[in-house]
Amino acid sequence: AMLAFAEGAASAILGARREDQNRIDRTGFCHRIRRSSHYLLNDRTPAGRQFLAHFAGAEADCFVMAIDIRKSTDLMLNAKTPPCFEEFISAIEASLKDAVRENVGIVDKFTGDGLLAYFPPFLAGEEAGMRCLRAASRCHDAFEKVYTQKRHCFQLRPAGVGLGIGVDYGAV
Repeated sequence: AMLAFAEGAASAILGARREDQNRIDRTGFCHRIRRSSHYLLNDRTPAGRQFLAHFAGAEADCFVMAIDIRKSTDLMLNAKTPPCFEEFISAIEASLKDAVRENVGIVDKFTGDGLLAYFPPFLAGEEAGMRCLRAASRCHDAFEKVYTQKRHCFQLRPAGVGLGIGVDYGAV
């Protein structure tokens, strides 16, 4: 009985820690950038303060990537069940965000059937434009992979489903 209690308590503690970390990751700025850049958010050196100054409401030039799932309404209407469609959209959201963060971009928001991301040179470096294009390519690959994996979620697979991705450069 004690062993069962100890295992249950350990499981509950681990679950609470995971839940707490998920809450922390999804609030503030941490969930928008890759983990290896998190130290920049707490850096109190002059370089760290200069980095944080970019987020104080001032404009910054950067590459902007807007993604939209083409035919998302058709996909929703052809989903076998609402939970199946939610499973598909959640997997797509995670994959797109990972592709942006892997390429040193900032995830601004997931719009329900798309994503908005920024690739500022102060974070992504001189390669910001190439990182943005690599992220776009990775997003296309990720979408195809998830769409194939989740084919069981749909009654029909409408033609023309995919990602529409636009990239621009300017002040944000």
